[in-house]
Amino acid sequence: MWGGTDTVDNCYFNKIDYSVADNSSIMLTMRMNGTSNVFRKNTVHRTGGSATVMVGDAGLVEYNNLYDTGHLQSDGSMIQFMEGQQDGAICRYNWLHDTEKYGARFDHSGTADGTNGLMHHNLAWNCESGGIMVKGDNHKIYNNTVLNSGSKNDIIVFQVNSGDHASTIVKNNAADKIANHRTNNVAVDFGTYTNNWNGYAESVTLNSILTDTSNNDFSPGISSPLINTGTTISGITDQYTNNGSAPDIGAYEDGNSNWTAGHDWNLNSTFGNSWKPMHGTTLSGNSGFRMMSSPVSGAILSDLLDELWVQGITGGDVTDGNANVWILNLAGQSWTAVSNISSQSLTAGQGFLIYAFDDIDFDGDSDLPVDLYVSGTHNTGNISVSSIPQNSYYLAGNPYIKTIDWDDVSKTNLSSVVSVWDDATTDWKTWNGSSGDLTNGLIAPFQGFWVQASGGIGSFTIQSNDISTSTGSFLGRTINQELDGSLVLSFSANDYEEKIYITFGSDGNVEHDLADAKKLLPLQITPRLTAMTISNDVPLKINNLPIEHSGTVLLPLDILCLDFDSSGNFITVDGNVILGFDNTDLPIHISYALLDNQTGIELDLQNLDGLNMFTESKGSIDLSSSGPVGPYPIIGEPRYTLLIHYGSLLADKNEYLPSSYELHQNFPNPFNPFTKINYDLPTLSDVKIMIHDIMGREVITLVNGTKPAGYHDLIWNGLNSFGEVVPSGMYFYSIRSKEFHLSKKMVFMK
Repeated sequence: MWGGTDTVDNCYFNKIDYSVADNSSIMLTMRMNGTSNVFRKNTVHRTGGSATVMVGDAGLVEYNNLYDTGHLQSDGSMIQFMEGQQDGAICRYNWLHDTEKYGARFDHSGTADGTNGLMHHNLAWNCESGGIMVKGDNHKIYNNTVLNSGSKNDIIVFQVNSGDHASTIVKNNAADKIANHRTNNVAVDFGTYTNNWNGYAESVTLNSILTDTSNNDFSPGISSPLINTGTTISGITDQYTNNGSAPDIGAYEDGNSNWTAGHDWNLNSTFGNSWKPMHGTTLSGNSGFRMMSSPVSGAILSDLLDELWVQGITGGDVTDGNANVWILNLAGQSWTAVSNISSQSLTAGQGFLIYAFDDIDFDGDSDLPVDLYVSGTHNTGNISVSSIPQNSYYLAGNPYIKTIDWDDVSKTNLSSVVSVWDDATTDWKTWNGSSGDLTNGLIAPFQGFWVQASGGIGSFTIQSNDISTSTGSFLGRTINQELDGSLVLSFSANDYEEKIYITFGSDGNVEHDLADAKKLLPLQITPRLTAMTISNDVPLKINNLPIEHSGTVLLPLDILCLDFDSSGNFITVDGNVILGFDNTDLPIHISYALLDNQTGIELDLQNLDGLNMFTESKGSIDLSSSGPVGPYPIIGEPRYTLLIHYGSLLADKNEYLPSSYELHQNFPNPFNPFTKINYDLPTLSDVKIMIHDIMGREVITLVNGTKPAGYHDLIWNGLNSFGEVVPSGMYFYSIRSKEFHLSKKMVFMK
């Protein structure tokens, strides 16, 4: 809008600017040019541009309800004032919430300071970049309430250059985090800063002293320290001076009616009862299974799946063919095909399964990606699911329009493991609270996921507080316990890759615990490489072990190359596999080795970059009775055993450590082709172990790196550094560290 002195008043804006057209200046949804424009009593939500509203020079922005905006691009604010626009600008009585960007910002591009702007009585919550950002000088920031800005500070009075904000006044504001920094607690020690409630200096949260933020009542609570503790500001608090001994701190005054923001007319009476908010996601990739959910409680599947091909179901595209949409029969632990897509609804927190065809109109070509939408008011309150029978799986779904963090969800008698089907890899993404390939346990909007009851009747409650400050990806933060460490084993063969995880925690158990993640059979039968450790006859993708233990834990390790037969069953085949390791987070007192059960050879894996392994044909896997989801069966005896060696964890347990350095005689000796060398380290040490011939020439280096205190061993296979078998004869093996050096003899015989 161009010209100046224009007004946008009492309007409703929804789903705008997802193309993010390249307008001049920053990418904007609403731009007013000129001077003295007014943007008042408007509701704006679900927009794409980096900034939502910019009203030109000396504009007035008041009584607007702005939320769920700025979904595209990295920088931006819902209310944006550039340097030259701030002199005389007023931003007041706005609700600014639920956005990835700032709520309101007096910006600074680095060339000049903006000055003389006024922000007062704004309410901002869930603004992930910060509620209010102020740069420049001689600004007035009064009576704003800001909370729940994620990892960022709530009110940021940012001194870009020395001398900035020398004349800025900050008074009567309430926020958990007010600072001269985006994230850190850096004091605002310039300009005038008085009568603010700053959670950095308080022992309680702002939420606890407000009336009822869960129902959007942000007024001071009973006996709140915000009451009567502000200071009078002419033209700002005048209307509140007769309500107590002094004005209150924050955007609302105790004893007064709460001001409201946004349009004041009814959408339904204006547009009809069919007017409903829209929420959407994008389904991409190829034909295959997707586990989905809806952010609207009671959503009808025909609404959500209108853009997809639906068959074998009343209300679908055709009624013949096999149904391609299912819900879980919880009691029977089986799939139930949807009979009528026009009447099948979803409860909040419920997931469902669909086989998505890439040809959505049956014309012979691929149509994905496609956008899916569902109409209705999205869920905002707590969502509870209960009565999940012991050991049963439940197909849950993200009930919100934002990503949730499964680690933060309240659970009773429920495994901490969450699994999501990833059509791109035709396998499960899994997280156990500390490790896995489902990034940090984040569940995207519209995503369905598996959970399992364990230890009794299971239940869980998802709350708005479980919404993550990071975003997850639709595939179709860490656990409350301290993360003590992990070991990741990766396997590759031809074009296939696989990973399994060993985690170590204070709640870990050698037998079984809630963080053990079963190795689940896939929804789709395709050739693949799969691996698992086995505990109590249960195959595991993630095996959660104790951080403290004595001795060695033996984990049977099975690796399978899988194809399928004409009956649709997996068959195991012979193959070669390369094993790799990620021990970055391995606890220092734990080491690991691999035992080949066929040869009896134990290999120290600590300093190997990779290892060739073998898979064997063991027959087929019958999938006829596996149910909707279940673990792989165990076929035959595993070829390998993973050995987890524990040293001492604490300093007062030195009795478990060697008392001195030692290099033991190899065994067997003489040998052909393998021999084992044991050595002891009383402390963490940089160690080098080498083989030399009788002429003193280096044959091979077996160890060269840091090793934890404890009892160690390694295997030499009689090969030199070029992979060639050495000649028969006498050899010397030696250990060298900063504190110790010793050599011994051994004999290799062909």
